[in-house]
Amino acid sequence: MGPSPPSRALPSGFALLLLCLLSACGPDPGQLDEHRERGAAHLEAGRHRAAALELRSALQIDPNDAETHFALAQAYWGAGEFKAAFWEIEETVRLDPAHVEARTHKAQLMLYGPAEEKEQGLALARTLTEEHPDSAETWIALGTALNRLDRFEESIPVVSKAASLDPEDIRAIRLLAAAHTALGDREKAEPFYQRFCQLDPGLRSFAEYTRFLSQDRERDEDVYELLVGARDVVPRTQRVEIYALLADFLLYREHYDQAEDILRKGIGAEGGSLSLFYKLARIQAARGNRVAAEATMDEAVEFRPYDPFTHLEVAKFRREQGDIYGALAAADRAVALAPRNRTVRMRHAELRLEEGYDRRDRVTILQAAEEAEAVLEENPSDPAALFVMAKVAFAKGDYDEAVASAQRAVDVAGHWGEAYFVMGSALYLQGELPGARTHLANALRYAPFLLEADRLLARVHSRLGEDQLVLDSTVRVLRRNGSDAEMRVLLAQSLIRLDRMEEALAVLERVPEGSRPPEISYALARIRALEGDRTAARRLLTSAHAKDTAHFDVLRDLLELDRLEDRLPESKRRIRQATSERPDDARLVVLRAQAALFAGELEDAEKHLRRALEIDPNEQLAYQVLGAYLVRSGRTDEMIATYEAALANDVDSAAINTVLGSIYERQGRTGDALARYEAAVRADPSLGVAKNNLAQLLVENGGDLERALELAQQAKELLPNHPFVADTLGWVLYRKGVPEPAVDYFREAERGLGDDHPSLGEVRYRLALAHEASGDRRAARRSLREALDSVPDGDAKPEWAADARARLIRLHGGLL
Repeated sequence: MGPSPPSRALPSGFALLLLCLLSACGPDPGQLDEHRERGAAHLEAGRHRAAALELRSALQIDPNDAETHFALAQAYWGAGEFKAAFWEIEETVRLDPAHVEARTHKAQLMLYGPAEEKEQGLALARTLTEEHPDSAETWIALGTALNRLDRFEESIPVVSKAASLDPEDIRAIRLLAAAHTALGDREKAEPFYQRFCQLDPGLRSFAEYTRFLSQDRERDEDVYELLVGARDVVPRTQRVEIYALLADFLLYREHYDQAEDILRKGIGAEGGSLSLFYKLARIQAARGNRVAAEATMDEAVEFRPYDPFTHLEVAKFRREQGDIYGALAAADRAVALAPRNRTVRMRHAELRLEEGYDRRDRVTILQAAEEAEAVLEENPSDPAALFVMAKVAFAKGDYDEAVASAQRAVDVAGHWGEAYFVMGSALYLQGELPGARTHLANALRYAPFLLEADRLLARVHSRLGEDQLVLDSTVRVLRRNGSDAEMRVLLAQSLIRLDRMEEALAVLERVPEGSRPPEISYALARIRALEGDRTAARRLLTSAHAKDTAHFDVLRDLLELDRLEDRLPESKRRIRQATSERPDDARLVVLRAQAALFAGELEDAEKHLRRALEIDPNEQLAYQVLGAYLVRSGRTDEMIATYEAALANDVDSAAINTVLGSIYERQGRTGDALARYEAAVRADPSLGVAKNNLAQLLVENGGDLERALELAQQAKELLPNHPFVADTLGWVLYRKGVPEPAVDYFREAERGLGDDHPSLGEVRYRLALAHEASGDRRAARRSLREALDSVPDGDAKPEWAADARARLIRLHGGLL
């Protein structure tokens, strides 16, 4: 085939430009408006990512429209992409410097950034009130900033100013209610709750007032009357939710019969609401009355026998009760009623997928996936099909794809609790705990009865050290399933960390002794051991051991008790029995090695440790015990070689990389330590210790301070109560020239270290540096004196001590 005729050739870039100029080529106003309108509609419906797609398309046509940039910023903000939102706000302000709303949003977005940005955001909010003192919007922005920074006393006069400018601005009234509540002044707070319920008599207002009143058990009658009255004033579309809220309140107070009665009244008043039938059935099932629950769902079917979505609700209920096949039968009926409805088909495919995994039937799994793929060919944006594909990817272990598919489903369909749960579960298994927490919270926001989401959220909060939030999640789970041993143990652990020991004991002892699983007896034993009652601890551990003779934690704690009480032969016998039952359990073999070490049987100990590593080359406990043993034996080089060999077997092991990094750091091998910590962070983004150590090394060795700050902030989020993490974050901020927030972190680190801790002096020295840089010379002198007093007499003086002494002399004007 010859070359195309010249008349068919594409124009060059210059020719295309010339053609455009000659033909008045430019943006298509119709297409531009379509993108903006669709973007606005998605934004209004809460489909933030879909809105972002449309608005980005609009900006390709007209990149200099400030309002479109501002709308895109709102879409990114709603999607949780704060960096992208901030950039779009910056663009809005660049294109329209007088855009007050964009500047107020900029001030609030800066509160999500590093400490210095938070202060800049607050300063910008203050500037806006000075420039526009008669604008309620600017005062609300400043009040919001102060509330978010927990500066509630400062917030109250600011928000009161906004309320005086616009007495009916619901935002100001909500901020005042929140600030007074946070300060514990319930008497001043309550009129604001009453006021916004009058101004905005909707579900959100009554839910917030209910939450406020529910904190006082003596106000239960008021809560009941509030919600009963709310049914008459909320929009008709929200009455079902008010019935549900009232039932939830009664459930929380354990008034189960009353909750069921309210739901029955709601079903009668609201024409057989499916959601109320569903809630009633769940309550009945949670109370162990499965027959009544099934009868309730049958009653729902009688109300709407030819509605396929009624049968889908039955399928959903049965699936949550663990009856996959009963759920599938209900979904079959829905398909028979609406064989072409994509949502029905995809719910059916989702259940077929679960059936396939339950039976390990690859054919059924593939059929479900193929059905979803067929729907996606018809409509690539079908949310139900995207959700099924997310579950397929999750089951395959492809967590990135699972998150991406579930996110696309949310983008199209709007908020979807089950899709958020898939995303949260995938991120949890990848170790991305903050992201998992966000998605799981959304799952419960939009699907509050999703029990597994609450259970997983409790685990996430526990790993992040958020004990008060652990209490909230575990109590909700236990209210519906009191026999959940894992949740009961998590609740008790958090109560202990909150210094509420008696409550922790009550939670665990609520399970009768004869029916306690080993986990409960073990947790009780830990509490008794903390109290110093070894006799009770041993009795409880022995009880747990009788129910599970190879329980690692129980055997480990019994070994420790036997070591202290000179009863090692008993532990050796128990552990030998456990390893005979489970010969391929590497951790049990390590316990056998530890028992041998305690007994002085060094050759046997090393033999068992080597055996544990043969069973599982990635068993971290074996490396730790073997490393400690080799160090005590004067075989440090061999220890390093052992860990390096382990790393060769598993180059992506976050734990081994972290241990080697710390060894190299102690040896002064900074480059090697940095490389190991970097590898650890890549392998496990949730490893706060590695992030903290890497940040510390970067700041001490002239590394990238921005990267160090990001790592230190992430470590603080992952290890919120660790004093060394607070110290690292303070040190990075100080080195970046932001001493004021650094002072707070150094104080936190100082409080977290005991009076005899060898690092206390250095933390106080750093605190003094931050005080001096902040201009507080008196506080700097005090901290320097305390730092020097922390060095024991006779000890070799640390490197910082000479500088501390010199600074103290200088701050006293040369006299000491």
